[in-house]
Amino acid sequence: MRLWPRHLIHIALLATASAALGACSEVTSLFGGNDDDAPAKARAEAEAATVWELTIHAGRYGVMLDQARTILKLPEPDSAPTDGPPVAGESLAERQALAAQQVRVANEFYADAARACSRRRTPAKLRAIACEHKEGVPVELQRPADLDVAALSARNEALDKVVLPWWDAACGSAPKPRGEDAEPICPME
Repeated sequence: MRLWPRHLIHIALLATASAALGACSEVTSLFGGNDDDAPAKARAEAEAATVWELTIHAGRYGVMLDQARTILKLPEPDSAPTDGPPVAGESLAERQALAAQQVRVANEFYADAARACSRRRTPAKLRAIACEHKEGVPVELQRPADLDVAALSARNEALDKVVLPWWDAACGSAPKPRGEDAEPICPME
């Protein structure tokens, strides 16, 4: 009789362990644990997320240039605006659209800088920044970047180094809004 409660405890422990192993197996298969190419899938998903993030940043650069252009009363860019990169779809198409958008942003910035440099009514700080870039778009920014994530990231970093200081200086030179309901000069989402 003494063996009976001990035997029952062993059976209960074995049943609990079996249930736990079964649950782990189910969870593992649910998350692709048995998938042989899981690392490749994870890498592709990470690259897609990175491309999407780079696309958002490139779009923000365009918004920043529009805001600076408005503050400085510069003319709109010569090129007609195009649709942004697709939200979802073929990864190659998304990368090509991002690379093209990066070239447009570079062209817009350097065109705005050349115009601002030649205008006498541009504030001195902005004029100094603009005149640093009056020579035009550097050769490496004139053509789309390679479509790998590293090249697209490097291109965004190059744009970041010229667009952000320009935008900061333009926003800093704008008159401050008055009243409690006034919109900020350079709002970003």
